[in-house]
Amino acid sequence: MVVIVTYRSAGYIEFCLSALLSQQDARTRVVIVDNASPDTTAAVLARYADHDQVSVLYNRRNIGFSAACNLAIRRYRQPGQNILLLNPDCVLPPGGLARLRDLVCQGAGIATLRLELTDGSLDTACARMAPNIKHSLQHALKLRRRSDTIGYHASAAYGERTVELEATVGALMFISAECADAVGLMDEDFWMYGEDLDYCLRARRAGFRILQAGSPTALHIKAGSTDGKRPPRINLEFHRALWLYYSKHLAAQDALAMRGAVLVGICLRALVSTGVGSLRQVRQNEPRPGNIPSNNRPGGIAA
Repeated sequence: MVVIVTYRSAGYIEFCLSALLSQQDARTRVVIVDNASPDTTAAVLARYADHDQVSVLYNRRNIGFSAACNLAIRRYRQPGQNILLLNPDCVLPPGGLARLRDLVCQGAGIATLRLELTDGSLDTACARMAPNIKHSLQHALKLRRRSDTIGYHASAAYGERTVELEATVGALMFISAECADAVGLMDEDFWMYGEDLDYCLRARRAGFRILQAGSPTALHIKAGSTDGKRPPRINLEFHRALWLYYSKHLAAQDALAMRGAVLVGICLRALVSTGVGSLRQVRQNEPRPGNIPSNNRPGGIAA
């Protein structure tokens, strides 16, 4: 089954579905969970009401990515089914679904493809190392970010190569039936961000491999519903996910003083980044000669 969670996705969900349904795989059951989109996403999804392969669930509020995925899985997954988590701003390439299944046959518990952005560059989030304090701090402070292999990002697959990863992004995550049965559902404590890293770590601890194919590549529009921005509430949620992951998987090995330092560091970074983001937004809305500022630019999140 394929699970897609939408929020303000009217502009690109049809591209996602068109590419997915053109895979010509009669076994594919697509379940879409809309997290109370305030735009016309619901109207777009209504066009698929009579489609044999598509089921749509509408939430009255945004319950978050993990909870929405779990809702679809609990309601529609049949015994022995693989699960593909797919963002509405991801476009699966021809043969992509077959390639993911092939990776499972090669021993993957979690399979993914190389993700590229609209400008053709790599979406670095598709190939990650399991987070730790040192490398996360280097990344947060923008130290040596240009290197893909310092312990934060990993070298992604390309061409005909297949690589084994420690983690990948939930935008395109194919979970084998065996892995899904053993690892279970997404952790709903992660409302948005971090749930994919958490699931990858749990899968690896359960003995499953994460494999990525370099070809075919998938398109990731990325942050489509946020216009490339991270609103204050979402920015705070991002930092809350950092603390959740640390406290769940890493804190036990650290002294109490270190745990406190990590918490303070995350809080300070959240405050600074929220303030910087708000300042940028104010500057963008300042009147410029010949321009009329728009005070009604939509904002939102991709659950």
